[in-house]
Amino acid sequence: MALLDAKPPSLDGRSPVPLAPPGVSCLAMSDASRGPVWSRLRRRAFAWADRFLPPGAAALDAEALRRARLTPLLVLAVLVWTPVFAYFYGPLRPAALCQQGCALLAVGCLWIQRLRSQRLAAHLLLGLYTAAIGALTLGGGGAESPLFSWFVATPMVAVLMLGEFGGVVWAGVTALCLAGVFGAEAAGWELPSTVSADVRLPLLVASLGGLTTILFCWALLLESSHAELAEALAGARDRAERVGAEKAQLLNTLSHEVRTPLNGLLGSAELLLARNPRPEDRELLEALAASGAALQALADGILHRARLEGGQGPGEPRPVELGPLLESAATALRSVARRKGIDLRVELAADCPKVVWSDEHYLRQVVLNLSGNAVKFTHRGEVVVSARRGPLPGRFTVEVRDTGEGIAPERLQKVFDPFSGSEDSTGLGLSIARRIVEELGGELKVESELGRGSRFWFSLPHGARPAAEADRTALGRALLADDDRVGRLVGRRFLEALGLEVDAVRDGREAVECARSRPYQVVFLDCDMPGLDGASAAAAIRAHSPAVPIVALTASSDPEDRSRCREAGMNAFLSKPISGDRLAEVLRELGVGVGSSPPLS
Repeated sequence: MALLDAKPPSLDGRSPVPLAPPGVSCLAMSDASRGPVWSRLRRRAFAWADRFLPPGAAALDAEALRRARLTPLLVLAVLVWTPVFAYFYGPLRPAALCQQGCALLAVGCLWIQRLRSQRLAAHLLLGLYTAAIGALTLGGGGAESPLFSWFVATPMVAVLMLGEFGGVVWAGVTALCLAGVFGAEAAGWELPSTVSADVRLPLLVASLGGLTTILFCWALLLESSHAELAEALAGARDRAERVGAEKAQLLNTLSHEVRTPLNGLLGSAELLLARNPRPEDRELLEALAASGAALQALADGILHRARLEGGQGPGEPRPVELGPLLESAATALRSVARRKGIDLRVELAADCPKVVWSDEHYLRQVVLNLSGNAVKFTHRGEVVVSARRGPLPGRFTVEVRDTGEGIAPERLQKVFDPFSGSEDSTGLGLSIARRIVEELGGELKVESELGRGSRFWFSLPHGARPAAEADRTALGRALLADDDRVGRLVGRRFLEALGLEVDAVRDGREAVECARSRPYQVVFLDCDMPGLDGASAAAAIRAHSPAVPIVALTASSDPEDRSRCREAGMNAFLSKPISGDRLAEVLRELGVGVGSSPPLS
């Protein structure tokens, strides 16, 4: 089960998303589409910034890493532009001392970040920046100072370094500084300009250059984080698709490997039970059959659930004969019901549409799950599968009621939860039934009374086109091809019990040779045979016997395998493990008459 529960990397933000496959950095991934010069400069800038990251920074997620890198990059900008402003403010000793102090404190912020806290370093750096700009603005003529526009960078940088709340705090601080400058001028305070006229223009150019540098660092990190996130999401999507494909392949392989031995196990048990064994032997055989059926139900449930979760829901609606479909589901369970002494019957109301438009496979699966659940928990009385016209125009209702154990009121709301069954059940059948009914456009409901039985029902939309009837032929000889020795033995015995003469071969080439040498009324081909597989053998047989019914025996649950068999000319499918009742039903559907042999169980 651990393999089936494997999930792709989380994309919901509750756990870190791996930014690149092992051994490949996101930086390398996002630089792949850029030129070598840009990649080299960007890599060197980030390599320098990473020297000042705190210990354990390698474990940070993309957002925390971006914020931590921003502090040294802004300090680098301060160090680059401090000599420029010191040059223009050089004649003013206080201004020069302010510039030198800013550079020293900025370097100190790097060590605070490396040794203690990135947030503390960010607050100190923003405070230093705001104080320095405020001092230089007051000494440069107030609102007319070339550095006055630098205030706008404070809240933007704060958002990047501290997040939304930090950005709001520093936006408030910036607003207070601006209000102080404008308030002082409005109150008539004269803010003398200590910058001479001959350096004002160069200082303005340098000021805009410095502000551009800071905004460029901000835009660079923002774009880089977006590029890394896009690369991470693309990689995660590709890995999720790869995991999904591997999971589907695993499930199909498990389906085949489990169904093949189950075919021999359940078939042998059914044949032995048909021989009226001694009571003590019957009890053991019934336990064997019940355990095998439980294993089959578990495998089918896991496969159906995985298929639905993978988006392989119902396909395009096709005309389905409702009565034969309900009878087919009941036939698959009738032998179990007979052994338990339960009356399992199908009732079709007079006003019920004969043909409905739906997905036949999934609709049958719902009826089979509901009926199987009813038979399992009914020990005396009856199980009735019925269909009638729905409560609303254009809909039909299918109902399964039983006289079984019933469901306690406190468990009634959890009956459709997966893996919530009793000790005799996995709880997958009802969960899958509800999911399929919802996919088909309906709602599965339940009523139950403890000790008196349960009633499950659902309503679905229907159409009105009639289905074609199969041609009828006569009883005769059957050809069976299966590479599994036990599968050939069980299949032969079932067919002989139904009144057919059987030629059994072990591969597709022998089947083609037999079909060319004599006529057969029906051909059974295992899909997965070495050499010439079932689909290829069917195509070869169909070339010279276009009318013979061909039945696929398959342990695979892959819809593509069924499509391939259908394209090769096969008429019907029998999923392993097969039962005598289901085999007889398929022969009747194909028009191959079934003899009057006694029931198999």
